[in-house]
Amino acid sequence: MRKINRRSAEKSIAVIIDGKDEKWYLETVKEHYPNVAMKKATIKPDLPQKKSVEALFALAQQKLAMESSQVILILDMDCIIKNSQEFEHFKVYYEKYLKSTQGTLTPREKAKYGWMNNLAIIVNTPCLEFWYLLHFSKTHKFFPDFSAMEATLRKQPGLEEYDKSEDYYKKSPNIYDRLGGEEGIRMARNNAMPFSLAEAKSTGISEMNKFFEIFEK
Repeated sequence: MRKINRRSAEKSIAVIIDGKDEKWYLETVKEHYPNVAMKKATIKPDLPQKKSVEALFALAQQKLAMESSQVILILDMDCIIKNSQEFEHFKVYYEKYLKSTQGTLTPREKAKYGWMNNLAIIVNTPCLEFWYLLHFSKTHKFFPDFSAMEATLRKQPGLEEYDKSEDYYKKSPNIYDRLGGEEGIRMARNNAMPFSLAEAKSTGISEMNKFFEIFEK
């Protein structure tokens, strides 16, 4: 994880997501998680209409150019993995992103991808709900999509009636409390592992731990 030089509380952070459940989860966490920088930061979740890989990265670049000091791009890999063309597009961008984090972009690449210095990519395979599983145990089982993991998710205490709705996420008990609050997040962060392109189609992961790291720099 790269170092964030400016204080998170002074940032205008755009968060690009591809589902309403991510928006509800982040809004609930921001309200309840005891982190001063997170509460003070201006976080603007954006749910774009166009969700192709190229459109999402173009939006991230646009937001950095126009209004935001940092962009967090949260990607669910289920649809990307199932579409070979989308996955190839993702690989190109992700490899440039890794070079940006490592400071190894060539001068020519910097001209095109230097904006990625202020981008943080968070990958979930297959989707955000894998992060919820990590609140209860360490697992890297691969699920091709949410439907394949739904039964496993509903076996977790408090998630028996899990529903992708704003009421479920925000009414008492809200999703933050259902997942064990601060202690649940601590466990999930300990159980998380980084995304690897080589294991993208064989390993379940969530990098949502990086979201919390950003506000602790």
